[in-house]
Amino acid sequence: MYRYWHYVTGESSREIYRQAPAKTMNVNYLMFHTMDPEMAVEDLKEIYRQKRGV
Repeated sequence: MYRYWHYVTGESSREIYRQAPAKTMNVNYLMFHTMDPEMAVEDLKEIYRQKRGV
């Protein structure tokens, strides 16, 4: 997923891991593992924005 995220968005690994650390990925695995990867990335980004209060 991280590799796909980088390929699609061009974001650095550091930026991706900041938005979706391993703990976040583990917690959300059941929800995202059957989703379209692009949709999962967008949802993970939204989760990050909500946690930051943006």
